[in-house]
Amino acid sequence: MCARRRGVAHRVPGPGGNTDGALRYTAPSLVFDGPDGQRLEVGGFQPIDAYDVVIANLDPTLERRPPADDPVEVLTALPYALTTPRWLP
Repeated sequence: MCARRRGVAHRVPGPGGNTDGALRYTAPSLVFDGPDGQRLEVGGFQPIDAYDVVIANLDPTLERRPPADDPVEVLTALPYALTTPRWLP
């Protein structure tokens, strides 16, 4: 995958393909943008720990919690809903 950092393209190792002249991930990827303009990518299918590492690098002040034993723990820990309502016409 080609990425741009400080205006210089470089190759990032991983699952990539070139079908139209541009190197792209062959599996879904996520791009995280931090408040200071920092951008980090998790390309292709990755273990959950890869996403943890990216989030920890974007905000090192976050506290990592152990996995919840009960879904209610997750719902009560957050001050907002996990989804938004969908209004059907």
